Amino acid sequence: MNAPLLEIENLSVRFTTRRGVVQAVREVSLHVGHGETLGIVGESGSGKSVAMQAVMGLIAPPGEIAGGDIRWRGATLLGAGRRRLEEVRGKEMSMIFQDPMTSLNPVLTVGAQLTEVLTHHLGMSRAQAWSRAEELLDLVRIAAPARRLRQHPHELSGGMRQRVMIAMALACEPELLIADEPTTALDVTVQAQILELIAELQQRLHLSVILITHDLGVVAQVCHRVAVMYAGRIAETGDAVELFARPGHPYTQGLLRATPRHDDVAERMIAIDGAPPDLVAPPPGCGFQSRCPVYGTECDQPAATVTYGCGRRLACWHAFEPAWPQPPSARADSIDALDARIPGL
Repeated sequence: MNAPLLEIENLSVRFTTRRGVVQAVREVSLHVGHGETLGIVGESGSGKSVAMQAVMGLIAPPGEIAGGDIRWRGATLLGAGRRRLEEVRGKEMSMIFQDPMTSLNPVLTVGAQLTEVLTHHLGMSRAQAWSRAEELLDLVRIAAPARRLRQHPHELSGGMRQRVMIAMALACEPELLIADEPTTALDVTVQAQILELIAELQQRLHLSVILITHDLGVVAQVCHRVAVMYAGRIAETGDAVELFARPGHPYTQGLLRATPRHDDVAERMIAIDGAPPDLVAPPPGCGFQSRCPVYGTECDQPAATVTYGCGRRLACWHAFEPAWPQPPSARADSIDALDARIPGL
């Protein structure tokens, strides 16, 4: 097996606030291989975006990386020099943020912002950068790219702005693309187009992709592996098809129960009762204990992470125990179709 492109080991990130220290990410370990798509899912506040912002070097005071390591091609990025970090972040790995309107500068044209990336990281002349910018907009299926480069962000639709962000992320031909909720601000039709575009670009450019999302349907469409986060920790990781067919952690089971199904509109979506814990004072054991129907006193202590077959990793005292009654219609009947939709499996 090839060495992972990106490795995150026991990463912890905290923020100092007036209420106390928020343990936003707690001992998270993940890896991404060459050409692989990893989905990171979980409720808002679970630590998904913060963990990836740490990878990109975007944690600023009052936040800090409190422990762990981030390795790119086997070499640590924590403590690396500024020049090395600039070579990696933005050039070898890049990030798409969920709301392009807050990421694009409203007073600069699209062309000015896109060519800046090319001249800064690749040393292109202005003419070379402009020509390459037109190619990039064409790559992300924006019609009349020369005209769009002269427009400001507010003159473009939401879907076009997100395509511009994808073009900027791909400008330096990175090996890893981190997409943080790239379809949240878009309507359903445009969401499908953006996801299709990311999947197509991944195959064409041989990208590795980390997709942060709340949407398990999106994960089913494009991801090879899935990491489920809850209360700043990794609850479960594994092959996407296997995890959907047999979720092991009670939280993962609850997420799947709360996901609407397009093939059975009569099935009722069942929410998980309660709310995530306060990460200023997280529980010493499992963070899901106050919402878990199979909670026992052993859950007051942290469960060891166990590796099962096919690389499935799970930290739970009640792994694979049915936490809730299964819905009337079985989910297994959609696994074959799910398998067919995920490239490379």
